[in-house]
Parts: sequence; C-alpha cells; structure tokens
Amino acid sequence: MLGIRGWYKVKDFFRGIKPGIGNIIEWFPVIYKDRWWDHSFLYRILSFKLRQIERNFRGRGVAVHTEKELRKIKTCYLLLDRLINDDYVSYKRGDNIRKSHEKEERMINQDLDLLFKIMRKQIRVWWD
Repeated sequence: MLGIRGWYKVKDFFRGIKPGIGNIIEWFPVIYKDRWWDHSFLYRILSFKLRQIERNFRGRGVAVHTEKELRKIKTCYLLLDRLINDDYVSYKRGDNIRKSHEKEERMINQDLDLLFKIMRKQIRVWWD
C-alpha cells in the first residue's frame, strides 16, 4: 500500500512524462551526433544546453532574469561556438607557423578562461 509520499512519487512520475518525452525529442539530434573522442562534442552539448536555458528564461518571462544575465548566457554559448569551430588563425603564405600556433593557443585559452569565469560566477545565480 502506498503512503502519502508514495502517491506523490507516482503523481510526479506521470507529470514528468510529457516534458520527458519533449526532452528526448529535443536532445535526440545532439546525443545522436555525440562522440567521446574530442572535446568539441562536450562543447556542443554545453552550447545546446545554454541556448535551451536562455530560450526558456526569455520565453517564460521569468522576472528574476535580467537582460544582463541573459547576455552572459549568450556570451557563454558564443564562446563555445568559437571553440567548436576552432578557426582562430588562418595560416597565410610566409607566416611564421610557430608564432601563429602560439597566437592560436593564447586565443583559445583566453576564450576558455572567460567562458569558465562567467560560468563559475553566474551559474548558480541563473536559477535564483
């Protein structure tokens, strides 16, 4: 026999079916394309999630989310897009390859630092 807590669990289960199926449909293309062998796949998942969060915060009109906070979320997924595309330096004829590679590494590290600085500072605020 189910106690009162048991009924709430059953009720929660059935309430979660519709959004759960929606999540499966929405995430299916992302998960289907996911692979384990490269960091860009992790960036793709994180970018997708941040876009989803921003879209839902905007669409549901949650009053606690300011435009400034939403811009920080957008900055994070734009940084992730740049990291995914991995096109920081275009090598031109006569360029010093070593210097170009060093510049590329600096730019990548700068984007990673900014991305995780914003997330470290803001991620818990986004749901307050």
